[in-house]
Amino acid sequence: MKLHAPILILLLLKVSFSDAQTCRCRELDANKEISISSLLNSPESFCTAKGFEKLTSQFLNDKNLDSAAHYLQLAEALYQKEACNKEQWIPVYKLRSALHFSQAEYEKSLEYSLKMLPFAQEKGNKEEEAELLLGISQIFARMKQLEKGLDYTRQSLPLIEIIKPGPSKVDLLNKAGSRFYFFFQDTKSPSLFDSARLYFNAALRIAKDINYKEGNAGEL
Repeated sequence: MKLHAPILILLLLKVSFSDAQTCRCRELDANKEISISSLLNSPESFCTAKGFEKLTSQFLNDKNLDSAAHYLQLAEALYQKEACNKEQWIPVYKLRSALHFSQAEYEKSLEYSLKMLPFAQEKGNKEEEAELLLGISQIFARMKQLEKGLDYTRQSLPLIEIIKPGPSKVDLLNKAGSRFYFFFQDTKSPSLFDSARLYFNAALRIAKDINYKEGNAGEL
């Protein structure tokens, strides 16, 4: 299924410089469960781009980074060709950040995560914003910039607090606990251990209350 360099070059040569627009994939709008092969075979370029995105995600999950990078590049070329608006690039930025993180290219991963943050803030999507803040915290942790990492973890906490109890809140509380525990391991600060325990236990309480089986809430 892998496309070769000449096809990629043709896609790049077709890049449109018209004003940004809202790109649509009518097949995906009609059926969120549409298969990757159906997207790739669609006559609509944006549907094909979404198919490349899904392939990128699969290869990232499988740790096949070369293939992930290949298909993400194809998706990006089609986004450019269709002149999609900036907000529609968020899934691409998310994949790009994840790819660079997996390649231990943390500065590039950080760049794409920071690009996404204003969009989440403008939309008022607290879950997405908290998720991004915790992701940025993790990147700074890998870069050994612990103070910045802690700052982004702490920025996420008021957002998590106001999210309605449910699976998303469980996952975010658990991630916050994981960040604090990571920083505790590096610093041996008792207060960070206490914070990790606080958020792990909060996640566990909500998970029990809602009978959440898929989460990974821990307890310290």
